[in-house]
Amino acid sequence: LNPRRRIGTQYLETLEAHLSISKSEMKKLAADMLSRLKLPDPERIMKSYPFQLSGGMRQRVAIAMAMSMHPKLLLADEPTGNLDSKNSHEIVELLKRMNREYNQTLIMITHDESIALQARRIIAIEDGKIVRDEVISK
Repeated sequence: LNPRRRIGTQYLETLEAHLSISKSEMKKLAADMLSRLKLPDPERIMKSYPFQLSGGMRQRVAIAMAMSMHPKLLLADEPTGNLDSKNSHEIVELLKRMNREYNQTLIMITHDESIALQARRIIAIEDGKIVRDEVISK
């Protein structure tokens, strides 16, 4: 997120670049997705600058922007980096829920073993080589 631009401006530009819908539909889609990601008062969020939101809220905004495109594949690179354990857990649970709802593939890159252990499959890479490829039974 660009710290000099309001969330709403960035969000709507992203939607405009990828979707052929009216501006009012874009605003509704953005507000709905922010709500689905458990962000309170989407109108206020859209008028805010990134520095006015917590780290966890900024992560949720970024996820909302990505999920608005209904991707078949979501690549989440350190989605819990710099978040406390409570926010990390919430972000992972949201990603898993959205993954199920949209029937998509989620690839999560993390250095946090507690996060990785929640996956269905773990692939560990060291020096560009796969050192572990394990399906976790759940």
